Amino acid sequence: MKKLVACFLTVTLLISIFSLSASASDTESTESSQNITVVKDETVYADLKTDGSISGITVVNRIDTPESGIYLDYGVYDSITNLSGSETPVLTDGKISWQLPARDAGFYYQGKLADGELPFAFAVTYRLNGQEVKPEDIVGKEGRIEITLKIQPNVEAKAYYRENYLCQVQLPLDLDENTVVSSSGASTMISGKTLTLAYMVLPQKNAQYRVVYDTEKFQMASMTMTCTCFDSSSFLNLDIDAGGITRMSSGAGEIVSGTEKLKAGLIELNKGLQHIASGSAQLQQGAGTMRQGIEQYSAGASNLAEQFKQISGGTSQLSQQGHELSAQYTSLSSGVTAMMNQLTPLLDSLPAEQRQAYLQQIGTLKVQLSQYGSGLSSYTTGVAQSAQGITEFSTGLDQFAQQGTELKSGSVSLANSLTALTSGLNQLASSASVLPVQVQKLIDGQRQFKNGIDEASGLLETLSFGSGEETKPVSFVSSKISPKSVQFIIRTPDLKADADDKASVTDSGKLSVWERFLNLFR
Repeated sequence: MKKLVACFLTVTLLISIFSLSASASDTESTESSQNITVVKDETVYADLKTDGSISGITVVNRIDTPESGIYLDYGVYDSITNLSGSETPVLTDGKISWQLPARDAGFYYQGKLADGELPFAFAVTYRLNGQEVKPEDIVGKEGRIEITLKIQPNVEAKAYYRENYLCQVQLPLDLDENTVVSSSGASTMISGKTLTLAYMVLPQKNAQYRVVYDTEKFQMASMTMTCTCFDSSSFLNLDIDAGGITRMSSGAGEIVSGTEKLKAGLIELNKGLQHIASGSAQLQQGAGTMRQGIEQYSAGASNLAEQFKQISGGTSQLSQQGHELSAQYTSLSSGVTAMMNQLTPLLDSLPAEQRQAYLQQIGTLKVQLSQYGSGLSSYTTGVAQSAQGITEFSTGLDQFAQQGTELKSGSVSLANSLTALTSGLNQLASSASVLPVQVQKLIDGQRQFKNGIDEASGLLETLSFGSGEETKPVSFVSSKISPKSVQFIIRTPDLKADADDKASVTDSGKLSVWERFLNLFR
């Protein structure tokens, strides 16, 4: 009897096993036939540390659920949370199966990842009054804040994200507590008392932004970075002529080259003006020396003219005295001649020898008187001529002295003119010396313009305008599925001051992803 019961139990057990096996097989077959292809969107939430490194990544999946059935998704998560209901997933080898009812709003679930590579890598540094600090150490403090944000393509990220995704950054500041000093490259928007600085980084581009502001009490809401696929054709439909852009770049290069030549010419002009100004200064110095010489010359000519006036007066007197002496000689000669003529008859009574001796003496006296008269005549004539010459020379010296005075006046005018000329040339050289610096600024701007054209050309090539090619989105979590879209929402921690003015860092990771997701729409 016991054997019969044991046999019966064995048979029953086998039947049960076969029945369960068949049932499981039928169930698998049925479920396989009911699997619905997942159509979904992925939103990747990344929490950053204050320095920009990753502290955690969570993915929110939204699945279209137009009908009830089994929806098969893929991915390997550390944990999975249903955000839409109470359904639980079946997990097998990277497969995630959901038995879902039809929902117009779709089905949401989140999965927490152990790691992942974002499209961009971020690095954030903070300074207080010029000193690099940890932001959590200065919450509540006053001073000048400098935030530097570096953004660059993540070489470890999937190529689809590196090549197609742009990054938009939003940095909020409370206007009641902060005054912006500089925020180069930012577009701004004010909502209430919050000023939002916004930045954009295009695909495959590096960027560095620097914000400087004065704060009464340092605290910050989180910076938000969103990365989305950049589809140029969605907002631009241009027929780009690559050759035209190349020609534009070439023309900009020629402008730079021409302006550089202009700068070189201005440098040479400045050197020439400096040489001219230096020569003018030397000429001014020489004119001063010449003026001193002319003044000495003019004074000497005036003294000489005055002396010759005195000499001229003396020679005139001497000439007059010579004429008087000549008249006296004439009278004397006439008297002597008359006396000799009267003595001649008286000599006839004298002996011949005496008579001959007296006649000889009288002849000698006549000769001497004649010679004296001739000499006196020559003297008086010479003195008269000399007096006339000296008078004429004195007149010439007066004119010469007058010309010296006029020359002195001209030298003073020349010296003054050269002083004004030298001053003007120095001012011109000083003004011209600034021109090369200003032209260099123009050259720098032209180079930036050319670089902008070159960057735009490279960007146009990168974006492949008009190519008509469409790239399917790549899933962040699995290569086995292609979602409708993938977007990234990245945040730094909130930096808040407690009521007791103690620094605190609000960890956004303490909020659920669903709460953070809902906050985006609040």
